[in-house]
Amino acid sequence: MMKKEYLTELLAFQGRNYYFDPKTNKIYVNVDKPTFHLDLTNYVPAASILLLHGFTSISNSQFSFLWKLISLVLGYIILGYLVELLVRTKKELSFKEFRFETLPIKDEFLYIFSRNVYAKLVFGLFFTFFAIYHATEYLSRGVYVSYLLSDIGFLIVYFCLIRSHLFKQIKVLKRLKKKNT
Repeated sequence: MMKKEYLTELLAFQGRNYYFDPKTNKIYVNVDKPTFHLDLTNYVPAASILLLHGFTSISNSQFSFLWKLISLVLGYIILGYLVELLVRTKKELSFKEFRFETLPIKDEFLYIFSRNVYAKLVFGLFFTFFAIYHATEYLSRGVYVSYLLSDIGFLIVYFCLIRSHLFKQIKVLKRLKKKNT
């Protein structure tokens, strides 16, 4: 039995779910959908300390603007990790290693895979600039709507670029395209 906790969901194709293992750069396939598991034990204490005290003290502190921005970004990365802990799925099903050679419709699989990967890249880059703009707006003017928008933007960036291991997925996509030619 393989532990799925280190796997990232890639795509659903022809009734199967494909997952990426960032440690080994391999793809695994599974027919069953994993069950959703909500674990609040790690999330609630850390998120409440970070949200209630951390971000309000950052905006009211006497640090320079650059240090405020850096600490805000680091706080968002920590908060993104905590949200990821909150919505982590319990993944204990057995998996089969994906063999690209056995796939009957390789071109369609590669098209959907590349579309998903590059859509994550575009969304991640767009929301990076969006979040940075609203974070600077919040730090310079103190508008709490900008704080909320920058928080949402950084969470999207975290899930699109960092948590999904996007750059490793791009390497795997290039490797599969090379196998297909």
